[in-house]
Amino acid sequence: MTVDAGASPPLLFLASPNGGETYSARQKITIRWSSFQVSGDVKLECYDGRTRTTIADTTPNDGVESWTLPTGTFGGCRVRISPVGGGVTADESDGTFSITASTPRFQGIFRTNGVPVLHFDQEQGWANYLLRANSLAATSLWETVAVVSNEAQTVVWPDASASNLPGAFYRILAQP
Repeated sequence: MTVDAGASPPLLFLASPNGGETYSARQKITIRWSSFQVSGDVKLECYDGRTRTTIADTTPNDGVESWTLPTGTFGGCRVRISPVGGGVTADESDGTFSITASTPRFQGIFRTNGVPVLHFDQEQGWANYLLRANSLAATSLWETVAVVSNEAQTVVWPDASASNLPGAFYRILAQP
């Protein structure tokens, strides 16, 4: 006796991101999927917990797509894949993933010949404002002492004007 289960329907299967991941804003990730008997291009979309946006209106059904994540903080994100022409069941992330805003990170301050030298990781491609105050009192004013906007990940910045100060406090802000 022969049993014919019939032809399997065309399928799309989203492999990643598939839920539980935490990514940084503007991070480049790879979306991965597999397909069975799906011909033609596919469409990729992201639901960020509030709205659905298009990642790619049409991309080859080759199983990979590079995606630079949006700026901002988002929870409850899912990626959806569907055939451009329709007719095949779409797939989306099984669970949600998060995108968190990245911030500059202070690495340390060192003195070279009496001059404070700051080391920090910047938000690449953004204006990174280095601010200084002489105290943390409520009346203290934060002064912008440098704006760095280059593609280097780590910035080494000497603050020669602070060498005569009894103390200084710093903070780094990134602005798109």
